[in-house]
Amino acid sequence: FTAVLTMRLIFLPFDLISYAAGILKTKFVPFIVATFIGIILGTATFVSIGASLNVEEFKQNGFSFDLFQPQFLVLSAAIFIVSLGLSKILKRFKTEA
Repeated sequence: FTAVLTMRLIFLPFDLISYAAGILKTKFVPFIVATFIGIILGTATFVSIGASLNVEEFKQNGFSFDLFQPQFLVLSAAIFIVSLGLSKILKRFKTEA
């Protein structure tokens, strides 16, 4: 569970993680739960980045730094940092158990 979740949270390629889990005979339920949690956080990160784009600004002026809305970029960075922290906490919890 922890290994799959950590790999999902650091955005490794999905096929690579799935093949590795299959080769290592990871149990199905922990794999699915870890994948679900990892996908939720990853999706929220990328949606925040997409929401930060100001399409009207891009149409008028092309690519510039004014194109991004900073509050969504900060949200995206925060989600990414939380996901990395969560993976480290789970890894530490797993080694203590």
